[in-house]
Amino acid sequence: MPYIQLDLPRDSSDGDFSSVATGVADLYAKVMQTTPSGVTVAVRELGAGRVLRDGRPVVAIRCDIRSGRPDAQREAFAIALTDLVASRAAELGAAKSVIYFTEGPGRWIFEEGKPNPDWSPSEAAH
Repeated sequence: MPYIQLDLPRDSSDGDFSSVATGVADLYAKVMQTTPSGVTVAVRELGAGRVLRDGRPVVAIRCDIRSGRPDAQREAFAIALTDLVASRAAELGAAKSVIYFTEGPGRWIFEEGKPNPDWSPSEAAH
């Protein structure tokens, strides 16, 4: 149900980012108490010098998620994402990241034409 987009400061390649996407989905599921199968991850190579903060390359991450989780849980995910980027800097094009969260009700996210339910802690049990 969440959409996590990584914009990379590296030139386009034929690189396979499926292990990055799987790692991000697994990380999200673990920290945010849900299942990885519902996490959509996009990895975009925007080009060297095209994702910058203060003139330096960064991995910009956008997280569109359902509302309802405590702030501490979202912060824990941000810290884990920051660590993931730092550990895969050579592959992602930068060791630093900036993370943006947008939260909304589940009904704003549609799968197969149907709105999603709001997040509930009971998802962690699945």
